[in-house]
Amino acid sequence: MSFPEEEQPKSIEPASSGAESTPGEPASPDEEPNPGVPAPSEETPSGEVVYPEAILPEDFTPLDRTGRKARARRRREHRKLVMPSADERAASLDGLARRAFPSFDFFVFALLCGAVLGAAYLMDSPAMLLLAILLAPLLTPWVGLVLAIQTGSWRFFFLTLGCVLVACLLVFLTGALAGWTGHLWQHLPLSQANLHAHLWWPDLFLVVLGAVLLTVSFIRSENKPVLPSIMLAYGLFMPLSAGGVGWGLGVATIWPDGALVFLVHLALALLAGAITLAALRFKPLRAGGYLLPIFMGLLSLAALVYFTGLIKVIRDEILDLARLERSIEFSFPTSSAVVSLGTP
Repeated sequence: MSFPEEEQPKSIEPASSGAESTPGEPASPDEEPNPGVPAPSEETPSGEVVYPEAILPEDFTPLDRTGRKARARRRREHRKLVMPSADERAASLDGLARRAFPSFDFFVFALLCGAVLGAAYLMDSPAMLLLAILLAPLLTPWVGLVLAIQTGSWRFFFLTLGCVLVACLLVFLTGALAGWTGHLWQHLPLSQANLHAHLWWPDLFLVVLGAVLLTVSFIRSENKPVLPSIMLAYGLFMPLSAGGVGWGLGVATIWPDGALVFLVHLALALLAGAITLAALRFKPLRAGGYLLPIFMGLLSLAALVYFTGLIKVIRDEILDLARLERSIEFSFPTSSAVVSLGTP
């Protein structure tokens, strides 16, 4: 059995070159440059070789870390124990005010939402009510109104209040127009209008939750808070449009009740939004600015107490307690003991 002969290892000979290059001398033009090592550009007097900067390929795309850095910077700013300066706070409030101020689309969508709401109440269709709420405008002017109240800015308060009132007026008038056209039909059910013209605990909870989430989402992020805006629009526009439909139809049980429910929801939303901004450390820049949040807070509390009937409930409780005390006194009369002194 024969084995193949082992091959002897071949010696590696250095590549022949005309002249051996030194680190300080440039390579010969006949020699091909190494693509991994940049060619020296110049030599300093001290003998140091200076290489050019590395050239990146054309298809190189660096990682975008700006968004992550911005989020980290915002988190560090929120964790600061020292409050920012007055100039920084003014710049931040100016940016928030620009974002909160409405455009022309806000009023167009308010008009469209009110028209669909009025038609939905006439047709007594819950599906159309859902469509109308989805068409509601983004309620960033309401956030601007709460921001103006909490920071004590009277000028911005009147600007945002006017925008919110115009949008609410459009919803109410389109509902009233739908109610006037409802006279063409007889025996309309109007069960959905009656339902939304009364106070319900789930609706109050939804208004508070929507106001808090809308305020926090608007302050913390630059994205559009669509879902919290829909929750708040449900609590504000639904009873307002129902009141307009009741006014147009002349139904006494719907017209005043729907408007009162709207006022209660609006006052509750303003209180919840102001408390949320206070928790986020928003306060007036000047001492005189505290007058506006105090005034609006007391006005909202008075509207809640009056329109929800809390005054009547408290008064009835006091009267019932007084009647109970009188009944207890009459059931247990105090008897005076008479001692007669007689002679034996």
